[in-house]
Amino acid sequence: MRPAEICRTENGRQTLEDRQAFLEWLRGRRVYCSCGEVLGIFRRRRFYPLAETWHANSGEVLLRCPACGATHRLRDLVKEWERRR
Repeated sequence: MRPAEICRTENGRQTLEDRQAFLEWLRGRRVYCSCGEVLGIFRRRRFYPLAETWHANSGEVLLRCPACGATHRLRDLVKEWERRR
């Protein structure tokens, strides 16, 4: 089961308290959107998305922020994480 599936409630929505507790339970480097929302977590060279993922026609993976609706390329997030590492 993916982390994004664990923190959702039965109607597809998640409460803020449940999400905060879940994020504290997860370990790894958090990836943030420019608005401050957590998009996913890098752990042991793997990425676990907490946001909705899309597959573009060009074959790349996009993440959509649930708070502001901005899209981010997963490739760019990985490069940024590798640079910080």
